[in-house]
Amino acid sequence: MPDRRGQGKGAALAALALAACGGPAALAPLPNIDTAKVSAAARRSIATAHDAAVASPENGGASGRLGMVLFAYRYAEPALVCFERARVLEPDNAGWHHYAGIVQLRLKQYPLAAERFRRALALDPGNMAAHVLLGEAYHGEREFEEARAEFAAALDADPKSARAAYGLGAALAALGKAGEARAYLERALDLVPGYSRARFALADIQRKAGDTAKAAALLDGYNVGRAAARRAIEPPLSDPLMTAVLALNQGPRQRRANAAARAAAGRLDDAIRLLEQGTREDPDQVVFRADLALFRAMAGDLDGAEADYRRAAAVDPDLPPVLVAKGEIDARHGRYAEAFAAFEDAAAQSDVNIPALLRSAEMLVALGRPAEARARWRTILAANPDVPPANARLGLSLAASGRRADALPYLEMASRSKSADLPRVLYELGLAYREAGRTAEAQTHFRYARLEGEIRGQPDVARLAAAHLSP
Repeated sequence: MPDRRGQGKGAALAALALAACGGPAALAPLPNIDTAKVSAAARRSIATAHDAAVASPENGGASGRLGMVLFAYRYAEPALVCFERARVLEPDNAGWHHYAGIVQLRLKQYPLAAERFRRALALDPGNMAAHVLLGEAYHGEREFEEARAEFAAALDADPKSARAAYGLGAALAALGKAGEARAYLERALDLVPGYSRARFALADIQRKAGDTAKAAALLDGYNVGRAAARRAIEPPLSDPLMTAVLALNQGPRQRRANAAARAAAGRLDDAIRLLEQGTREDPDQVVFRADLALFRAMAGDLDGAEADYRRAAAVDPDLPPVLVAKGEIDARHGRYAEAFAAFEDAAAQSDVNIPALLRSAEMLVALGRPAEARARWRTILAANPDVPPANARLGLSLAASGRRADALPYLEMASRSKSADLPRVLYELGLAYREAGRTAEAQTHFRYARLEGEIRGQPDVARLAAAHLSP
């Protein structure tokens, strides 16, 4: 396909303006996409959707499907052209308005985005994601009262929506209602403790109220510069329409994410099969080989892991995923010093490589250097306070060293995650509460620890917790 950059941004926007006027005669031409630098899977997906749209130029579904595929592979502006074509051809399809609105919101075209979301909601009033997105468009337009109403509607429908809670707090703050705003921003942080924008907004309210100590505490470990922006957390929005788009992405980044999710859920065989398919479809993807080596090592297939690692290292031995694979293989062989060096090298190549730092800390523990391990966990949590393994490991390590008061906040954070460490975390949390004189909470957590220990096949922890229960 011809290079999309040759079209020119102005021509594309002019075409969109024509499309917005109505009838088929005003349709923007289908975009041309340069796919030379994307994966083979992406090229095939885009080419198939593009050919179908070319073959049926008056078919809104074909244009919309091309837009979804392009959006899945992060071609936002060409995708918008397709969504606008689909919207004109199928004006009663709420999805095309919704997708166009999302792209326009990301491009900060707030009035256009608001118009699209209003139409999407008129066609599908049950689209709760559109309420949040419309609220964000209104906020961008500085229509704060309208934004407040949309976020409130979304939060009523889904009380656990951190995006809606933050949006409502931000709108109220912009309306000068700091007292009301504070409650919703705190709610957003309770739902997603690492929610950076909510933390900054709440700190700003505290600062303006003269409580500089609370503001400083909220921003402790954060830097509002470029590094913090790269690691800022944006909580997910429950949006079935965007879920359908993301499912279309079979490129290396998405395939690796899918494989990692399966591995994290204990489905290592599924993760390995997914990456094996990826290497067959796109044998030049070094990261597939590296991840295969990692997951094979985790599954105990060290010979297979070594073979995949060698193939990946022959191309780029210093690539972070390759170094992580090497570290995992060394760790499984008990070569902890070599594993530590590999994980450290991987972590050094990015701002905060959380998986590499986690494994680096575990190697330090294996090497008998717990104080240095705690420093690694603190580095992770300074970047993102909501990393359950880091909270669990740091809390348990501090508790083991007798520093239960220091361990308490980390154990509390870790207790919110259903990890394999949960019984031990709950037990140590009970001890920490008891030491702090919070007897009722201690008893509650000993009961939870006993139950979780029994459920998860950790009878030693269950017995320890039961021994502390009051008659």
